[in-house]
Amino acid sequence: MFNFESHRGVIEQLLKELSIESIEVLLRYPQWRMRVIEAYHCSPLPMDYSPLVVEVFDQQGLLAGRVGDYGYSVEVPFDHVSEFTAWYFDGELVLFQGGGEIVINRLSLVSVAALFERSDER
Repeated sequence: MFNFESHRGVIEQLLKELSIESIEVLLRYPQWRMRVIEAYHCSPLPMDYSPLVVEVFDQQGLLAGRVGDYGYSVEVPFDHVSEFTAWYFDGELVLFQGGGEIVINRLSLVSVAALFERSDER
């Protein structure tokens, strides 16, 4: 069960940092709000992290994923608009984008590592 008091500091910090649009997304989807709050202070992933399972969700559910070398996706209507996207690596929330901004980003070190790899190829 979610304990508001134990997460009060995180909630206050999110309210200060996020746009009204992002807060509205989190208010509309309480189950995702709890996941964001729980992931808020998790450490960035290490530079050499390579997930076995990648899953991407929005308000409709699972959109796409990869397990090892097998990729899959769900067909959505042409006019489908994701109000948010949530990326999971091996069952952990690593990226949450909603309301036009990134709310959770545990990929910062992974992204930096990818930039170094690209510069080495030149």
